[in-house]
Amino acid sequence: MKIALIMAGGNGSRFWPLSRKDRPKQFLKLNSDKKTLLEQTVERVNLIIPKEQIFIATNVNYEAAVKEKIDCIPEENIILEEVSKNTAPAITMAVLKIEKIYPGSTIFILPSDHLINGEKNFTDLLLRGGEIAESKNAVLTIGIEPKYPETGYGYIHVSSDQLVSDDQEYYTVQNFEEKPDLKTAEKYLAAGSYYWNSGIYITPAKLLLQEIENKLSSLYNNCKKIMGISEYKSLSHIREKTKITKIKNIYSELENISIEYGVIEKLEEIYLLKANFIWDDLGSWTSLERVNKKNSENNIVVGKHLGIDTSDSIIYSCDRIVTTVGIKNLIIVNTGDAVLICDKGKAQEIKELRKLIEKENLEEYL
Repeated sequence: MKIALIMAGGNGSRFWPLSRKDRPKQFLKLNSDKKTLLEQTVERVNLIIPKEQIFIATNVNYEAAVKEKIDCIPEENIILEEVSKNTAPAITMAVLKIEKIYPGSTIFILPSDHLINGEKNFTDLLLRGGEIAESKNAVLTIGIEPKYPETGYGYIHVSSDQLVSDDQEYYTVQNFEEKPDLKTAEKYLAAGSYYWNSGIYITPAKLLLQEIENKLSSLYNNCKKIMGISEYKSLSHIREKTKITKIKNIYSELENISIEYGVIEKLEEIYLLKANFIWDDLGSWTSLERVNKKNSENNIVVGKHLGIDTSDSIIYSCDRIVTTVGIKNLIIVNTGDAVLICDKGKAQEIKELRKLIEKENLEEYL
């Protein structure tokens, strides 16, 4: 049984002011004027996975947004996290539920906010990866061959020995590397044995739960307790005050840790499939340059804009006209209640800008 688990709890802070606490990146139409990134992810995986076998893990604050955009999957397949505690708790609770409903399943764990072109290649690779994961009882990931020395991605180092299963090539993972500085990223690119980490994992559910129990035993046990209380869905679905208090107390004890750091990077056996499709994690405003068409002045414009001597810029306006004179290499975003003006070279620092807004107690703009 093949199951898709789509992770939709991130806040997409580097797309502020378009992304907000109640409207993070996965609910935005960054590369399409018709579909959000989450909708595209569900439609893509639904090509090979029936809707009844597609699950979405998200924060309880996004429940209404998920239901609004995704009405094709059963409501009980939306797994809600009461408090954001990173991906390890969210995945643990989701896989516990999936394994109970579909015991012995193989799970495709997928980010909800990435761009993928080449759907047929993508879905075929998932299926072949599922076969390898089942035959070897091992976790697989998908690596993206780097095209340039990117410092914003984690990297995966693989062995030079190529493995083959039914004509599908794959590699043994040597180790995971954190986001590098430019000099290190250039070395990775030159080496040819380093891949960008896509955050996509293919795994037998039972194996992943065993590894979580082994490496994060306290988290595993606490997640089991939460999921066992009245077939837990969210606090709003529980009436008894004692159970609500108990769940809140358990949540407070959960480790705030990613599945990569807590489990995946510590696995003795993990394999990598090389992506044969176009991938982008749309990590910042400048990533739009890789997926949107530029005009004759080398600008990306979404919304209304009139400019004189304006070039090499990203201009995004929701409801008002933006006018510019004599600018170059800027990001300008107008959402009606907030305006961002940023040098393109500083795009990664927008995340820090949000922290400053929070420090100034301007919550209405977050």
